[in-house]
Amino acid sequence: MAGRCRWRLAVVICCAGVVSAPSWLFPFGPNASVAARHLAKADDGRMPLAGATNAEGTADGADAAPWAALTAMLLVSLAMAMASPAVAYNAMIDSKVMAGGASTTGKNSGSSKAITRGVDLTRADYSGKKVVGVSFQQSIVRESKWVNSDCSSSSFFDADLANADFTGANLNQVNFELARLTGATLDNAVATEMYVNGTTKMDVKSIEGADFTDTFFRQDQINYLCGIAKGTNPTTKVSTRDSLGCPE
Repeated sequence: MAGRCRWRLAVVICCAGVVSAPSWLFPFGPNASVAARHLAKADDGRMPLAGATNAEGTADGADAAPWAALTAMLLVSLAMAMASPAVAYNAMIDSKVMAGGASTTGKNSGSSKAITRGVDLTRADYSGKKVVGVSFQQSIVRESKWVNSDCSSSSFFDADLANADFTGANLNQVNFELARLTGATLDNAVATEMYVNGTTKMDVKSIEGADFTDTFFRQDQINYLCGIAKGTNPTTKVSTRDSLGCPE
């Protein structure tokens, strides 16, 4: 909601900048004739003096007042400054993936890029996105969001995923070896055939409705997960406790 309000305010400020700008900066609509006169006079080496009037009685010089142009530029700059932080951050996150900061190596990726280690993607939001086969290994991905995203065949090898949200995500054949999932949420996730080993920190916050079929855990990990397991996966219709092999 805050982002939408910021964009709306930015648009209003941009409009104010256009309205307050001299007409020759925006040669369209009712300003077209004024812009044409300025261009013609510029070709002749003549520009209107401040306060001079033309045959229609309009003050061309007043339109070109320096303070008006300065006001317009300041307003537009302010609008861009207000709108840019969120846009810049999202662009940075996407560029890290596309440039190989989180490389594509899975069998379904369609491309291959050099693996980059230690990328900081804290609070990145990949909700609803398809990141099949992407490698986030040894990256810092704390407090990230993967709600309803397709992460199948991706690698989070040795990644820090503390407090990450994988609600409803497809985690089939994802590599979580050596990963830290402290405080993570896996509610309703299809977490089948994942690669997990004894050094994977599986002290997650919630796994309600998650399906762990054919994912093999160490016994102490099973004991912890069974202690918080409940619900049935809405996609596979498999009970969370049954998928873990929890005792009755």
